[in-house]
Amino acid sequence: MPFEELVHIDGCYFPPFPPLARDAKSHLEAMRDMKTREDDVIVITYPKCGTHWVWEIIVMLLKGRAEYHPLTREHAFLDIIDDLSSLDSLPSPRVFNTHVPYRWLPREHFKAGRKFVNVIRNPKDVAVSWYCHWHSSNELGCGSLSWSEFFEEVVVGQYKNAFGGYFNFQKELYNAVQSNKADYSLCTLYYENLKKDPVSEILTLASYLGVTCTPQLASAVAEKCSFQNLKQASDAVKDHGQIAKAMKEMGKKPPKFYRKGEVGDWKNWYTVSQSERHDALIKKEMQDVDFDLKLIYEI
Repeated sequence: MPFEELVHIDGCYFPPFPPLARDAKSHLEAMRDMKTREDDVIVITYPKCGTHWVWEIIVMLLKGRAEYHPLTREHAFLDIIDDLSSLDSLPSPRVFNTHVPYRWLPREHFKAGRKFVNVIRNPKDVAVSWYCHWHSSNELGCGSLSWSEFFEEVVVGQYKNAFGGYFNFQKELYNAVQSNKADYSLCTLYYENLKKDPVSEILTLASYLGVTCTPQLASAVAEKCSFQNLKQASDAVKDHGQIAKAMKEMGKKPPKFYRKGEVGDWKNWYTVSQSERHDALIKKEMQDVDFDLKLIYEI
């Protein structure tokens, strides 16, 4: 049965990443308690919201050069790193990334007012991208699962609380930030705005990070980090050793991380009925959202 391998803890479902499959409680607590540095940046995203994209942009901005990092972002993906202390050997500034909900994010990093970047993407495109991601690698036995079956199981069904659930993930994070405004530092980017006007969004991100970025550098970073260029770099430049190791231990092949990267592709997948049902769920979930969450479905 698909999804039977999911790790279930505290109302959340996670893929069986090796450290989570072995002892999810211990690994998540280690993430929460990990020590960070003053200049560390942590990218916190719900899955399929542009993690590779924004991680690469941040790395370039911190370097001050539009050059690809030789490794994929998985070498700093907290969810799959067995021994988090091994990250101590990485040179500063370090750019980590994670998909776990707020309750397990490095608490010291928040309390010290250090940098966090969250990327929000509309939930319909997220659902389609996630389906294609799992389907491409047959993760969790999803290789033979139809879109309709995935929609029923994950989008509106039993497993909609994967990684805490799309809306719970955002609500838990922003409620915590609002309760600790004097201390917490968070930059929010919208996937769709970054697609529509990457140079402007990159300049805004650079300002948050406190780094110098000219319009020329922002334009160069935007070009290097366009979908097609990143996809090509992933194949030709990147060392995928960390994710390959994790997937091998899971008995799976690495998924395809770059498919289309479009805004509004959900229209090619959703039936009218599915769209209406998801709309109803979104409306229900957003009833108690007391922060400015502007979902963008087309540009």
